[in-house]
Amino acid sequence: MADTFVIRIHTMNCASNECNDVNCPRITSAKTVKYLGVVIDNNIRWKQHILTTVERLRKLFYIFFKLRDILQ
Repeated sequence: MADTFVIRIHTMNCASNECNDVNCPRITSAKTVKYLGVVIDNNIRWKQHILTTVERLRKLFYIFFKLRDILQ
């Protein structure tokens, strides 16, 4: 857990001087996240999004290639 970054969210119910971090919600970091169909990595680069899109397109091209003979 040394390379995991955790953010604690303090709510209005949590008094700042009496908060024990057990009751506060935690947000952990992730290497990539998908938001509205766009894959964003922790360095805000397009590489993972492009790789994911290319993989999906390859699968679709294969399906269309196989359907070409059936639908003619």
